[in-house]
Amino acid sequence: MGRNLLKGKFFDFSKEREIYSYWEKEKKFQPSGEGNPYFIPMPPPNITGRLHAGHALFLTIQDILIRFHRKQGFDTLWLPGTDHAGLATQEKIEKEMNEKNIPLEDFEIFSQKYKDKNNSEIIHQIKSMGSSCDWDRYCFTLDDKFKKAIL
Repeated sequence: MGRNLLKGKFFDFSKEREIYSYWEKEKKFQPSGEGNPYFIPMPPPNITGRLHAGHALFLTIQDILIRFHRKQGFDTLWLPGTDHAGLATQEKIEKEMNEKNIPLEDFEIFSQKYKDKNNSEIIHQIKSMGSSCDWDRYCFTLDDKFKKAIL
């Protein structure tokens, strides 16, 4: 029964999705360019699976801080991102490849599909919480622009 609650069988979350889409379209989560800057880089959840209660806690606290400072007139930016979690992800990918009898030579192709699938699920979960991140600035730790910035 609990799973049905989350899938919206008993509750319709379409209004929340509609409001969040409006906020994104209107760029409500981007810095205003006015006021003192206030910035939080999201500690990136890794792509090894779904978010857990610890993620929900830090997302909630950071969202409260960002919204509070936004209401106080600060020029706020909550920078979202996800992480590859190198070794942990590689272990999960190799295990799944073994279970599906996929040859190790296809690791790079399979890992890209794995990343795309899990990454989109994690982003969906963060958005479902109503997190007011500037999604236009989203980055993944292995994206070229991110690696270039680090170097």
